[in-house]
Amino acid sequence: MRNFIILKSILYVSIVILLHSTLIYFFEMKIEGWGKSLLNELCKTYILPLLLLFFNCMLCVRKRVRKYQIGWFITSTIPSFLLLSFIKVTENMDTTTV
Repeated sequence: MRNFIILKSILYVSIVILLHSTLIYFFEMKIEGWGKSLLNELCKTYILPLLLLFFNCMLCVRKRVRKYQIGWFITSTIPSFLLLSFIKVTENMDTTTV
């Protein structure tokens, strides 16, 4: 039973990561200068939020209540969508003023 909860949590977190990556692709956001230092910084930045997202998902999946799972999905995707939208608008404002 525990393995099922872990696998289901990994699936849900993977779906959120896929949606986040799709938004980045849709907004045509690019990172220039890929190097070892940038990859290390990205790993440090994203490891803790992903772990927290995974553990929170495990708690929601363990409850087996559909509204908790839907609430988890909404609260996991909407903030990242808003953040990416804000970054894209700010990026567009910077390029138009220069």
